[in-house]
Amino acid sequence: MPVDMAKFMNTVGDDWDLAVEVMGLYLADAPTHMEAIQKALADKDAPQIHESAHSLKGASGVFGDVGIARLAKRMEELGKNGTLKQADALFKEMQDALADLSGQLHAAMKRNKP
Repeated sequence: MPVDMAKFMNTVGDDWDLAVEVMGLYLADAPTHMEAIQKALADKDAPQIHESAHSLKGASGVFGDVGIARLAKRMEELGKNGTLKQADALFKEMQDALADLSGQLHAAMKRNKP
């Protein structure tokens, strides 16, 4: 799903400089959440999966109904329920979705105001 730039810009009060700062912070922070999820998957640490996925979901949600936010919500639920059978496959989907969102954000940051 593409970034809902109208919603995102509304969230940051139509302040382009703030938007660029938020996008940059997300791009720096999201991989840390993904690494935490990956480590928790390797350790079969469901509570940590839940916590890290929850954080990623919240951070991603500011960009609208993007794929990574929806997938992080599913991962959060798996961690909460302790049902990790599908978690590895879901993590791969999350990696692809994060790469997609990251590409969109990098492109948006290179443009002038939307």
